[in-house]
Amino acid sequence: MLSHVELWDACLAEAAILREDFSILWPWASQMGWYGSYYLYILFAKLAALTGIPWKLFTNVLMVASLLGLAKEVFWYARHRFGLGNGIAWIAAMAVIVFPIWHTLVSTSIFINIFCFWLFMLAVRYWYSNRVVSILFFVLSMQLFSVFSLGVGVAAAEFLLTATRTDYVKKAVRTFCISLALLLGFVGLMQVINVHGTSGTYNSIDLNKLKYVYLLLEYCAAMALAGFVLSLRIADAGERQTFLRRMLAITALLFFAVLPYVAVGRPLRYFAFGSFTARHALLTCVPIALLLAVLARYLATTIGLRTARYATAFVLAASVVLLWQGYSHKAAALVFKDMLIQSFQAASPPPPGYVGIAAVGYEPPRHVHAYAVNLCLYKAYGRGAWRANGFWRRHMKINRESLEKLYRPNPSGPIGWEPTGDAFTKYAFHLTGFHQEGRFWYWLYYLTSDYSGFQPRLVKVESQP
Repeated sequence: MLSHVELWDACLAEAAILREDFSILWPWASQMGWYGSYYLYILFAKLAALTGIPWKLFTNVLMVASLLGLAKEVFWYARHRFGLGNGIAWIAAMAVIVFPIWHTLVSTSIFINIFCFWLFMLAVRYWYSNRVVSILFFVLSMQLFSVFSLGVGVAAAEFLLTATRTDYVKKAVRTFCISLALLLGFVGLMQVINVHGTSGTYNSIDLNKLKYVYLLLEYCAAMALAGFVLSLRIADAGERQTFLRRMLAITALLFFAVLPYVAVGRPLRYFAFGSFTARHALLTCVPIALLLAVLARYLATTIGLRTARYATAFVLAASVVLLWQGYSHKAAALVFKDMLIQSFQAASPPPPGYVGIAAVGYEPPRHVHAYAVNLCLYKAYGRGAWRANGFWRRHMKINRESLEKLYRPNPSGPIGWEPTGDAFTKYAFHLTGFHQEGRFWYWLYYLTSDYSGFQPRLVKVESQP
């Protein structure tokens, strides 16, 4: 809620809204199949124009509401499908809220993911009371393409939780039919929507990536085995069977939450604080939250309530610490861009063309890409006459040749600036005591726009006509 500008790929959306030109955003949206994001950005821009409320406030509120809604639905799922009591179900809900990847939501590139995930969990709840409403919510959630896989996981979990000796064949057939329908639906959707980018290979399945699926199977097998070993400590036969069913159901949910990402070679990095790759772990918040709740109940019944409380409190507190570390990285990126804008505003505009910026005395936030720096120049001078370097390529040489090579495939740059010159200007951007991983007080600097403590200096070191 504190961030009022964009990071990462959503800089394209910010540029489109600032310039009132959504042709900037369309190539990104159409090449990746993000039509929902595209039209919602337009809606938020129109709402901002009508109300005077900053457009990003709408996306921030939507993401917070979606996260709270997701936690509420996980509470319901834990309570009514996993048969956990209110107190234990609350643990699952809290685990969702402090899941340590939500720092990625600082960029609205992720808003459609969390929103559709909430819609999917609403579809799961209504499946047991109103199938028509459930299907409607599921259709609306399909913009997050991985929900097709998670839907198979939910069906498998339901079978593992409820099947008995008298009805397991009937329920197995029903689970198979639901899974087949989801698979066919996904295949059909992929025939009409492009999700493979300009290369045609992005998010594509190939045999070289099957090793990740094998690794996932090994992890899930180990988790199921651990559940069986833990169940041996439960004296009551009925409780033992219930615990094992829950562990197997969680394993199925985890497998199908991860499968669509590892199948296309996407890593699940929970501790990628400075980047946005943690978004690939989005769906795992449900099985991991349920796992914490189920294990808390296990500890309470086998060892003691106090042990369960301390262990749960420790895990939730550790999640908060990890989550805050991610937010601190994002605060550093926001602060860095603000300082860059202020420093350019205090200097004369360079001649139109290429602008090289070398970081001196610190490591800049890596996910401030070239288009983000171009946007900084636009905000400083009110026009898009410059094509700058970003900081993703750590070893990129800051010279005319490297920038010409960077922009050769797209001379106007990814945010559609009109190239009006080809001069080259190089700056050294000096900062003192700046850390790319951020600190918690960076948010105070960001909110007050006072960066004197870093002593920012922008020094022109080269100029070529």
